[in-house]
Parts: sequence; structure tokens; C-alpha cells
Amino acid sequence: DAYIIYDKATLEIIDTNKQVTSLFELSPEKNLSGLYLSQIMLRYLAPESPNLEFLMNSVSEPWIGEADFLTETKKKVYGIVNTNILSASDCESGYQVMSIRDITEIKEARNEVKKSKISVEKAATSKARFLSSMSHELRTPLNGIIGTSHLILSEANLKEEIKDHINVIRYSSE
Repeated sequence: DAYIIYDKATLEIIDTNKQVTSLFELSPEKNLSGLYLSQIMLRYLAPESPNLEFLMNSVSEPWIGEADFLTETKKKVYGIVNTNILSASDCESGYQVMSIRDITEIKEARNEVKKSKISVEKAATSKARFLSSMSHELRTPLNGIIGTSHLILSEANLKEEIKDHINVIRYSSE
């Protein structure tokens, strides 16, 4: 997880771990200490991120939720964000820790599963439509053959050899 420790009252960043640098694809010498959390959110939160309003304005409250981020290279990263209040004797207002867990692979896998599911459902619908159509196309002429064979067999004075052939046709079509 990427951790950002900030002052709860001022939202000034006190410290971060190395995973923040990795998550946002920052250069290793980039130090976020002294910046304000709103600056980080403004820079890295994706415009269509869920919970955007909360993360921009209300991060001093304990909270867990999802957010979408854009890295320095504009790569989209999905995250689970968790904010916790930490008490400190030297800080009247206390510190808060924001953790961001990268769930990009999970989200992308879910999206792939959804796409695959839609594709399979379309294929199943096409198969059902094809089978229904083929069943109808086969049933109609077979019913005609069966009906005609019954009519021919009901004829009087039919040679036994012809009756045998018509019975084979009727049996096979049924």
C-alpha cells in the first residue's frame, strides 16, 4: 500500500512511503512532504473518479472507498483508499494516514470477465436463434413428406415393393 501521513487540521503532508512514488510513477527524488493533500488529489485524481468530491474536500474524516488516479505518465490506476486518524501528543489536531491499495489488475480482470460474459451471451443467443430457425426449416418439409407418405400408403392396389419403399421414407422422416 502507498501511505501518505498528513496533519488532520491543515492537510499538510508530513511523510510518504516509497510505494507512493511507485504508484504515481514519480521520480525517486520527488518529495511530497510540505505539500498539501488537496494538491496531490488535484494532480493525480482522475476527473471521472468515484468519490472525487469527498477526496478533494473531506479527507479529514475516517473513510474507506474507491478512487481512480492518473499517474505522471497518465496511466490509469484504480485504488482502494482508506483514511485513519492517528493521535499524537505533539500535534493537537492529530495526524491522519491515507493508504491507497492498487487494485488495477483486479479491476481490469473484472472488466475482461464482463466483456467475455457479454460475448458468451451473444454467442448463446445466436446459437439459440440458429437452432430455432433450423428446426423450423427442417420440420416443415419433413411434415410434408410424412403426410404424403401416409396418403400414398392409404391408396388401394399399391404394389408391395412400393409400400416397402414408402414405409422406409415415412419411418426415416418420422
